Amino acid sequence: MENYLLDLLKNAIRERDLSRKTENAYVNHIRQFIEFSGEHDLENAGGGNIKAFLRHLEKNAHFAIATQRQAVCALQFFYREVFGREMSDYIKDIKRPPTTEKPPVILTPEEVRAVLSHLRGLPYLIAALMYGAGLRLNEALSLRTSDVDFQRREITVRDNRTGAKDHTTILPGLIAKHLQKHLIEVKFLH
Repeated sequence: MENYLLDLLKNAIRERDLSRKTENAYVNHIRQFIEFSGEHDLENAGGGNIKAFLRHLEKNAHFAIATQRQAVCALQFFYREVFGREMSDYIKDIKRPPTTEKPPVILTPEEVRAVLSHLRGLPYLIAALMYGAGLRLNEALSLRTSDVDFQRREITVRDNRTGAKDHTTILPGLIAKHLQKHLIEVKFLH
């Protein structure tokens, strides 16, 4: 029964063309909910079971508020798309956990140099691209050789879902040398 429900959930997610990360997160939350619920009939479980699950997540310190909010979204999606019911019928008084306002952690140039000085090879190159070109981790990891223009010192950043051009950023000179060396090594290897 669990696999059947999870397959229905996956199909609903794919029909709506949600990202693979969203699919994995929702499936994991619903799997946890199914395990937490045990033998209860999920379709008719009612709000008490859902509330107990959300309280369980809230009490566990290792679940961040963002994870709790994502679990609520996963449950809402699951009940709406798999069972055809709005979860608000079950839990009208449950509110999403509040977000905490934390300022972003920004490293000074000296701190960045200290971190980069301990890295070598590919980890150095990825961290340097993230810092020097302002790339996110996924953008740096999914970078293609065709996205790097050494002549114009530009990097074309693509949308991870569609592969379409998202924006262009600079390619710092110091990183360009390391990146060219890396590409030569990879070309030789393959």
